[in-house]
Amino acid sequence: YGLNAILGKDGLEKAYEPYLRGKDGTRSVETNAAGDILAEREMEPAQPGANMVLTLDLDLQAVAEESLARNIEQIRQNNQARRSGGWDAEGGAAVVIEVDTGGILACASYPTYNLETFSADFQTLMEDPLKPMFNRAISGAYPPGSTFKPVTALAALESGVVTTQTRIRDAGPYMFYASSNYTPACWIWNDRRGSHGNINISEALKYSCNYYFYEASRLMGIETLNTYAKQLGLGQKTGVEIPGEVAGTLAGPESREARGGDPWMPGETLQAAIGQSEQQFTPIQMANYMATILNGGTHYQPHFLKQAVSYDYSEIVEDYQPVVLDQMDISPETIEAIKEGMRGVVTDDGTAASIFRNYPIAIGGKTGSAQTTGDRSRSAHGVFISFAPYDDPQIAVFVLVEHGGSGGNVAPIVRDIYDAYFGKQTDPTPVTPENQLIA
Repeated sequence: YGLNAILGKDGLEKAYEPYLRGKDGTRSVETNAAGDILAEREMEPAQPGANMVLTLDLDLQAVAEESLARNIEQIRQNNQARRSGGWDAEGGAAVVIEVDTGGILACASYPTYNLETFSADFQTLMEDPLKPMFNRAISGAYPPGSTFKPVTALAALESGVVTTQTRIRDAGPYMFYASSNYTPACWIWNDRRGSHGNINISEALKYSCNYYFYEASRLMGIETLNTYAKQLGLGQKTGVEIPGEVAGTLAGPESREARGGDPWMPGETLQAAIGQSEQQFTPIQMANYMATILNGGTHYQPHFLKQAVSYDYSEIVEDYQPVVLDQMDISPETIEAIKEGMRGVVTDDGTAASIFRNYPIAIGGKTGSAQTTGDRSRSAHGVFISFAPYDDPQIAVFVLVEHGGSGGNVAPIVRDIYDAYFGKQTDPTPVTPENQLIA
């Protein structure tokens, strides 16, 4: 590089610097003793760098960024007066991935910055407590809450500890570990001393029944649960091109021992199974795990590159081929059971039905309220994992709002993304205190 060379310092420009930079040319210059140029001759012409064609859908990316900003502000405004869940909503992220390729169609983080004024804003950006320079989509690790339950459902069905016909009665408090004074209860019991009754696994996903997943996880154990979670790529870097990715944490004996913590106790598996305990994953991991289930078990490496083409677009320098990181053999019956449960979430009396009722495209989804560690006065994170269309899934979506209160609060962002992807325009359903949802 010459002293005046321009090079990529971060993001995709850093990742693809070898393609983008081109090659300097050379020339020979003849001068006299006074320094006057007598002749010059080009020895080797400069070679321009390639253009990178990305998988990103620019319109979808713009909608994801705008919707995050608008809805996070709306969630905060709606709840500040009552200090109810979401009053302290801050940042967020949204990731959209193609199910059959791993191509990233949108990867948004909020708050963000304006490239046009980046230099002038740099000091302000660095001092902002909300960290607009922090890419929450790949560098932020968060508890997934109930959006992890499809993983537990997959593990339970594929390992054979339950079938699609198995029914478990929600008895409210889970009493198996009562002798150790550990009796976690389903959210509906804690909320109103209610029960989900005698339900199957699809219904457990629809109603986000903690009790069902407590029992299923106890029957299979943490080792079995984590075997499937690892194959889905959770708790490990995805290998996406841009720098700054973190691995997160897959809760269990292995991660606990690596940190030198106390031995893993069997009862802790119950919390891990519903996305709590020490579970910490990035939004891009979450979107990609859902894509892996939907395509039948092919775990692709998420990627931004579609093609590298010559500077004048006359030829393809590199045509990206999807990279398979792992291959699972998921039964169609398991996939359908998970899809059916997620379809129930957005229809009838599911936990996100108020946002997606009468939506023109059939989709599936799962809400989550992920409790945070530390200050217990803070709202839970709001998370939502989803896919569409239902019959032939093309994309998987994951959206997170830090301290967003609930997955129901986050659902309007997901709907905006689907509106953009499918070219639909639905009537907006603003988040209000009346339609906020739990789990």
